[in-house]
Amino acid sequence: MEGVPESGDASEEVLEKEMVFLSWLQDNGAQLDSLIWPARDTASGMRGAVAKCDIQAGAPMFEIPLKLMIYVNTCVKCKDLADIYKIHSRFFESDDDLVIALFLMHEKLKAEDSFWAPYINMLPRPCGVADWSYEEQMFLQDATLVGQARRRDHEISQVSSSFAFSTIN
Repeated sequence: MEGVPESGDASEEVLEKEMVFLSWLQDNGAQLDSLIWPARDTASGMRGAVAKCDIQAGAPMFEIPLKLMIYVNTCVKCKDLADIYKIHSRFFESDDDLVIALFLMHEKLKAEDSFWAPYINMLPRPCGVADWSYEEQMFLQDATLVGQARRRDHEISQVSSSFAFSTIN
């Protein structure tokens, strides 16, 4: 494809998602003039960004408008979710991540009808240390971290069960 950066090991599907995301950013006021993104000719060979020019200390490398930021205020302004956030305010007050997680799930279900689809389509599949095998976790050589990861997985399950139960009642 003309105008597409070197792909390395990226599939056509990944390249297309990147170009849609980049266009979405630029169409909505993001300034990326000092960078080449996505770039795969990085030291690691993985997708990254490369400066097109010298960037002075303290100068922004890129600018993303607030309207492209997903934060608590973005989420609670969602008309589709406003009642849920209000009715279950005690649940959501405990952790801002829960507010954002519900918003992202809602927008993901809207698929291409979501304003946020180009961003959501770029997100990696969620995973963490708790998803690793026991043998892989032992390579960390940190029993405390492994324990925290396993507890966090359990906490997430409890929170989802708690929310599901509270929305039913």
